[in-house]
Amino acid sequence: MSGPTGLLGEYLLKDLLLAGWNVAVLCRNAPGSQPSDRIEDLLHRWEERLQLALPRPVVIESDLTQPMLGIQDSDLAWIKKHCTAFLHNAASLTFDANREDGEPWLSNLTGTKHAIEVCKSAAIDCIFHVSTAYVCGRRTGQILEEELDLGQSFATEYEASKCASELEWKHASFGNLTILRPAIIVGDSETGYTSTYHGFYAPLKSMATLLSQAVRSNAAASDSPSESNGQNVEPSAVPLEAMLAALGLSGEEEKNFVPVEWVSRVIAAVASAPTAWNNTYHLTPAQRVSARVAAIAMQRSLIKHLAEKQNLAAASQPNSAPHAPNNTHAPNNTDWSILGRAFSHQVSAYREYWRDDPVFDATNRTMFAKSHDRADLDCPILDDTVLERLCDFAIQAGFGWPKRRIKPQTDSLVHWLEEHGLEPGLVHANLVQLNALGPGGGLAVIGFDQAGKLVYEISVAADVPRVTFGLAQLRHQESFFKLEAAGQAWVQFPVNQQESDSSLSSDTETVVTLLDRVASHSSLQNSVAIMARS
Repeated sequence: MSGPTGLLGEYLLKDLLLAGWNVAVLCRNAPGSQPSDRIEDLLHRWEERLQLALPRPVVIESDLTQPMLGIQDSDLAWIKKHCTAFLHNAASLTFDANREDGEPWLSNLTGTKHAIEVCKSAAIDCIFHVSTAYVCGRRTGQILEEELDLGQSFATEYEASKCASELEWKHASFGNLTILRPAIIVGDSETGYTSTYHGFYAPLKSMATLLSQAVRSNAAASDSPSESNGQNVEPSAVPLEAMLAALGLSGEEEKNFVPVEWVSRVIAAVASAPTAWNNTYHLTPAQRVSARVAAIAMQRSLIKHLAEKQNLAAASQPNSAPHAPNNTHAPNNTDWSILGRAFSHQVSAYREYWRDDPVFDATNRTMFAKSHDRADLDCPILDDTVLERLCDFAIQAGFGWPKRRIKPQTDSLVHWLEEHGLEPGLVHANLVQLNALGPGGGLAVIGFDQAGKLVYEISVAADVPRVTFGLAQLRHQESFFKLEAAGQAWVQFPVNQQESDSSLSSDTETVVTLLDRVASHSSLQNSVAIMARS
């Protein structure tokens, strides 16, 4: 899977892991943090929210802009051995043209070509490609799921590059190519959470920034901070019609907004149902949102934000004292005559984005939901309460600034294995699959290499007993027997044990004993070898 650290990517990774997929993620380096640290950080946040321990994916360093995705030969060999499907989610959301960095074309088209190289080299023939409903460009009316290149023009470079990317996948002739076309992805409808502040959030971010600057300026210049009290900030401070006009809108335009948790849920469901593959799906809402309703939600959220800022500014002034609320209007510097020009300039690039949307046919998606009796695959309605929740979260989160500092990972399953005498290698005869959940967790197979040496390999084996446990609990107990007795470790055997080439019997005690021999260091090679082969 590519793009695991974006907004949709972090939901997809969580949903795929919960659905039981063995996942490997392609992740690039970021300033000050390694790919493994970035993945561990986002999974730790999911664990805090869900209150459960999650499996860990295999993390492979990559770069979308490099040939063969910049994947090292050893990692490419691992992909060839273990991966059977590819979910391409990574993309650039840039709208601008003629950028020096070549985006969005560098990531969306060139990156796709590099991904196709890897899939062809690894003989991966099952592809899930996250595109966008807006590959339709400026077309109007009803847009069908099977339609793509009809000679349409495009409003943004993003739309054009995503259309070209989808065509590239189609021309590559894979056996199974499933296209998933979300509409405009916004935050989580239940919590408001988002980590991306493009598109829907652009006018909100611009206005919030300008209002905050104005309040600070007023507070510094005011002789009487109490005059800036925002308890009764009026809507005129954030004029609705003027905001719409700055975006070139009448307010009647309708947009196809979809919440990220729903988009991820649908994609994970389709990916988990082979009968649904090799099709194109519009992930679009049954009920669109008018630009006016969206702007009203922004206005309400901004007014709350402005009141809070003014109260904080007043409280920070020397000699300020509590006073009764009054009906004073917002300070002069928050008048639209001052802010309007700056706002119009900042949101000018989004005027095409906010144009009236076409109607997207979603027959394939609705039929899939009905055939699987999945009412949860119907898009949630984004009413004014949900939209305001999205706006409130973005403002309170400072639109992602300052960025969270990612702590380096200090422990892992690999560390534990190597501390207990095992070395990495290519397992020729599998013994047991380890699935460590929670912080530092991961997948590993313990077995013998071709020389008969006991080694571990980061891989998946379906033909051997699988032991699931928490790495933190193992560190505390240092005994698989104690973990299993306390219900903190679970041993599962292959479905058809008779066809398994494992030398371990369907005996939990035998598996746990073997692992405790590893944990104890006692005559590691001989005792484990004798036990495994007896």
